[in-house]
Amino acid sequence: MKVWLTTCVLVFVVVQLVMWVKQFILPLPIYVIAGAFLAIASNYERAKFLLPRSTQDKEG
Repeated sequence: MKVWLTTCVLVFVVVQLVMWVKQFILPLPIYVIAGAFLAIASNYERAKFLLPRSTQDKEG
């Protein structure tokens, strides 16, 4: 009985959460900023040479 009740409550919560997420709309600037951040983060290793070197690298 406890498993059945827990499962029903869990399904109800998940359905309500999905319905809430479907109605949640972020403004366009948030999408642009998030996209730019993801592009920078995913290409960080390739673009390391574009970053200025630190003072420790120049001294050593």
